[in-house]
Amino acid sequence: MAFSIVLILGIVTANPILPWNESRYAFSNSLALGNCVQQQMSAICPDNGQNAETVCVPIEPVEDNTPPQSCFPHGRHSSWKGDRCVIYKPEILGCRQNFPRFIYIDMGAEHYPSSMGNWFRHRYPNHDAFQLIALEADPFKNGLKGGKSWRSHSEVEMLKFAAWTSNTTVEFLSEGFGAHMTGDQNLTGEIQRGNRVDLRKFGDPKQTKHVVQVQTLDVADLLYHRVTPRDYVVVKMDIEGAEYEVVPHLISAGVAPLIDEMFLEVHAQLPGSSSRRKPLVSGKSKQSSFNLLQSLRAAGVYAHLWL
Repeated sequence: MAFSIVLILGIVTANPILPWNESRYAFSNSLALGNCVQQQMSAICPDNGQNAETVCVPIEPVEDNTPPQSCFPHGRHSSWKGDRCVIYKPEILGCRQNFPRFIYIDMGAEHYPSSMGNWFRHRYPNHDAFQLIALEADPFKNGLKGGKSWRSHSEVEMLKFAAWTSNTTVEFLSEGFGAHMTGDQNLTGEIQRGNRVDLRKFGDPKQTKHVVQVQTLDVADLLYHRVTPRDYVVVKMDIEGAEYEVVPHLISAGVAPLIDEMFLEVHAQLPGSSSRRKPLVSGKSKQSSFNLLQSLRAAGVYAHLWL
């Protein structure tokens, strides 16, 4: 495939970015370039060896005003955006993606058909080449007490931990939508572990759940020991508010550049909602979620909002 010649950091080199397809996306080329992510040429095109030159890779804007019907053709119940509103990095690169290993890590994997089966193994480019790792702490989803969907997928390595900043144990609200760490001393004092709890007095009028103890995994340590800069690593993170602790931890630990592409669901406290239900989201606004995503992009991670 022929490359155009561009000037990057004062050096004439081949541009790995394919020509813009005006009909493909719901936003303009100039908007994608204005939000581009700086990445090393060697991380984009492995044939470039140790080439330390950087190129700014176009990406969809953080704050997108595209009509919802364009971005969510299957309705808002779908977490992932439609193809017109997200740029999958492999689809805009004109160089060979012959990385030694392709690894997908699903943090907050829930059931197999959710993001692993219905999105990644259905939509992500070249998905059949990837090793698959899932993190799910909820015993009613990861196969310990429920979640039978994983049992027929031995190709997936299931890590039964919550994604966190250290290796420890935490109280965890289990079984159902929005499982998360409680961080609530009042709640902890009123329950016996493993029993169902009436959450109405804690700001959740609709749900009762089990409260269990789960192990956490330092995901910076996981990345450091399991992947290398030469691997192509995709991460999806949906960890119910813990992202406000985990993402800065990945950046400060220096492992964020190991991630080639990331899909991040960021949670916020909606007006009038209780922060007791998800204490890690307390005080977090929509702008907080944009800022968190921008911090990843500034660290060189090709990161998308997963919502």
